[in-house]
Amino acid sequence: MKSNISGYDAFCYLNSMRLYYTGDYDYFKYGATHRYSLETFSTRKDKFQFMRLGRLFPREEDLEYFLAYGFYRNHKAWIRDFLSKELLREYQDFVSSQKNLQAYLSEKLTHYDKESFLDLMEAGPDISPIIFKMLDKENNSLHLFIILDYFYKISESYQKLYAGDRLDWDRFYLSYKKFLPFYKNYQYFNVDQLKIILSNFTK
Repeated sequence: MKSNISGYDAFCYLNSMRLYYTGDYDYFKYGATHRYSLETFSTRKDKFQFMRLGRLFPREEDLEYFLAYGFYRNHKAWIRDFLSKELLREYQDFVSSQKNLQAYLSEKLTHYDKESFLDLMEAGPDISPIIFKMLDKENNSLHLFIILDYFYKISESYQKLYAGDRLDWDRFYLSYKKFLPFYKNYQYFNVDQLKIILSNFTK
């Protein structure tokens, strides 16, 4: 791994991630393919912004995950969006929770009893799942959605119910499926520990 990332490399990472989220580019096969020459990059007016991005995330895996997160939030994002204080704060908060998912899940479950916990996932043609609506109100709810999806396969159920009929679901599902591999690769997803917490809560 490189110890620092140049503005040019940051530019290539961002462009490749954008292609992955907006088209059929296979990021996991091709990675941050350098589609533009260094000479072309050096003439860009925004090159210094990419240099700043590279300094903010000197490790490749951190930059990659930040970009994946940013495009999950907004697939039309560009360099100015990735340098916004709002997104950077949001991302740092998100990663902080992800680093200790067991504590996150344990704390979340204190707000529910068994019945209201199951109500979170309830869905139907005329019922919008509470867990889905929570994603708009609290960004870190994505952690809970991912955990529940792993154990209860909720995204597959919702996809069968809502695909093609709800634009908000269609948009989310596309970005969610793109983001999920990055999420699970970035921090160890301790299935056994999470399963114990859920089992103790629901038994």
